[in-house]
Amino acid sequence: MTRLAWLAPAILGLAGHASELSVVRPTGERATFAIAALDESLGLSAQAVPSDFMYEVDKTFLGYDLGALMERLGLPLQADYLFVCDDGYEAFVSAELLTDGHVRGFVARADADAAPGGAWAPLPPGNAAVNLAPLYLTWRSAALGADALRKLPWPYGLREIRAVNAGARVARLMPPAAAPPAVREGFAVYREECIKCHRLLEAGGTLGPDLALSAMVKFFDLPTLVEVIANFHRYYPESKMPNYASEQPELNVPAVARYLQFMAMAAGPTRGATRSAPPTVQP
Repeated sequence: MTRLAWLAPAILGLAGHASELSVVRPTGERATFAIAALDESLGLSAQAVPSDFMYEVDKTFLGYDLGALMERLGLPLQADYLFVCDDGYEAFVSAELLTDGHVRGFVARADADAAPGGAWAPLPPGNAAVNLAPLYLTWRSAALGADALRKLPWPYGLREIRAVNAGARVARLMPPAAAPPAVREGFAVYREECIKCHRLLEAGGTLGPDLALSAMVKFFDLPTLVEVIANFHRYYPESKMPNYASEQPELNVPAVARYLQFMAMAAGPTRGATRSAPPTVQP
């Protein structure tokens, strides 16, 4: 029996986990597709994905070409989209990326290296609790190196693909032109790094808390807020948020903190004492 043959029943068994994919087209029209029906109409093929983001090694997945999926869903490649995940993460996928002839997206339904009867091989320890099903967006390119590919969005647990006006999405988050340079730089970082997980002023993902309501942003002084954002796992080890001090030390965390506090002040005054000590370090 071939790998594709024994993987098919395992993939069909995932239908009970997340059986449908919702879409919102650029016209505003909504539609819902049974994922098993997409498997049937598109056909499943094997695709090698070098330096996979989640497994951190070369992988082979079973699934379908992203372009073919978008066509089947009635979603033109010349539009921008949010790929929305089960956990509330929102990955922005631009028309520029979708139409880039040097990069190809592949939507994985299963891992060809999975044990018989299973759909996905175990992930590395840092991602062991992650569930990639039902759909995991991967990328490959002969023109881009591994580091450049890792900077692309790799959302998993996809449940919706939603057309979005990229400019309108972030317009409400933009600080005024008269804001200090550090605040404007913080906005640029927030737009690229934070909006995927966090909401602010009703824009962004829902994986993380709404920062407009965050007590940390409202009541921590600037040095304390910078410390907590940079070393988040020191205080909240179970969080999915990156530990920027060790994983992305180049990220301008102080600018992000200044931006968040600026936007919190602009939204209205807060009542209560400012806190100048971080939370208790978790063992």
